[in-house]
Amino acid sequence: MTSPQPAELAPKIVKPIRIVMFVQAVLGLVAAVFVLLLMLSDDSAFEGGNTVIGVFMVLSIVAAAALLFCAIMLPSRQPWIRVTVIVIEAITTIDGLVTLVFAMNPLAALRVVFGVLVIQALLRQDVRAWFAEPQTRLH
Repeated sequence: MTSPQPAELAPKIVKPIRIVMFVQAVLGLVAAVFVLLLMLSDDSAFEGGNTVIGVFMVLSIVAAAALLFCAIMLPSRQPWIRVTVIVIEAITTIDGLVTLVFAMNPLAALRVVFGVLVIQALLRQDVRAWFAEPQTRLH
């Protein structure tokens, strides 16, 4: 059993996972904004299936922004941050798998790997215990 750790003694996995979250969020924001701008610059962008793509790009921007916010707030150790990140990463991983299988996009494998790494890290016993310590949590 692990003993409580002060905020400055976070499990070693927290820092690299936070960096991965920052990278995912920034890349997600840049890619989604780029595709959205390309669509907006085309006169026929919102015909047919492109409307669906536009909606998914907006949702991608929201998810990336939420992930960025969670990465910034991670040291506060609020329990909702861990749950939110796990949900976002699960959706990202499933979307990456679907994209990998049906669109044959090899870059989707990176989303799957990052998603699995973050989820696995946040489900570790020491990380769960670190998030669960209310006496040393930042408010």
